[in-house]
Amino acid sequence: MHESAANIPIEPGLEDGWMDIVEKARVGQGLDQCTLCGRAGIDSRKWRSLKSGFLDEDALGNVARALGLGVRGTLLLARGQYSPPQLQVEGLARVVTPFPQQGYPEGTSNAYIVYDKPGGTALVFDGGTETAGLFHTIEDLDLHPAGIFITHTHRDHIGGLPSLHSAFPDAPVRAHLTELISDCMRAIADGERLDFGSLKVEARHTPGHTPGGMSYVVQGLERPLAIVGDAMFAGSAGSAHGHWEKSLAALKAQIMTLPPETIICPGHGPLSTVQYERANSPLFPHLL
Repeated sequence: MHESAANIPIEPGLEDGWMDIVEKARVGQGLDQCTLCGRAGIDSRKWRSLKSGFLDEDALGNVARALGLGVRGTLLLARGQYSPPQLQVEGLARVVTPFPQQGYPEGTSNAYIVYDKPGGTALVFDGGTETAGLFHTIEDLDLHPAGIFITHTHRDHIGGLPSLHSAFPDAPVRAHLTELISDCMRAIADGERLDFGSLKVEARHTPGHTPGGMSYVVQGLERPLAIVGDAMFAGSAGSAHGHWEKSLAALKAQIMTLPPETIICPGHGPLSTVQYERANSPLFPHLL
């Protein structure tokens, strides 16, 4: 979630600004501010200035290097120039649900519907915070949900699950074994593949944000999809306190190895692609 000062620029639609990713990397690696300043070769005054929203590119570059972040990607975020491609794919619907929080009233959470054709089979990924948009899309396209897949069970991703399952009780709800918090859920394992006619789903374990975080690679549309929950966002990733390296390792192995045209569908913020994130994300400086 956004923790940045009001004057820190965030590209419209992005989940995180530049200090968000810096702080997530710092906390995720268990570094206190003093230690980070020492590694970056900056004094506490410059650190406080950065946190207040003043962009000192040299200082920010030093901080990014000290955290193992890509300098170029971090500066793209800081300059408001991080712009993943605008994407629209037949058979993919992103449903944005409201998730207001203290200090962040505009917060939202994404759920997704993937379908083979209007009037055909559909798969639902996460339940968002409410189901109005999901139900509207399903009814408008006359879709028939055959499965519900959960990336992780934080409340902003499963708030709509009870009513979703109630409306479609014959659509099994699947999640990682450690995320089974309801009797309606069935476990799905890393590497498990399921076919729904022309739609094919492969589960890929992407822990870090949660131990049981699961991403789903979907084949059958004009381009492959990777529905990643909060494992990553465009230009950023979900918080991973104490598990930052595990999170990045999972993303590199499970998501960044997918074909470059693969569309990344995150739990918050806009869509992106494997190609764009490999080339620009602060998370993957060594994949360029």
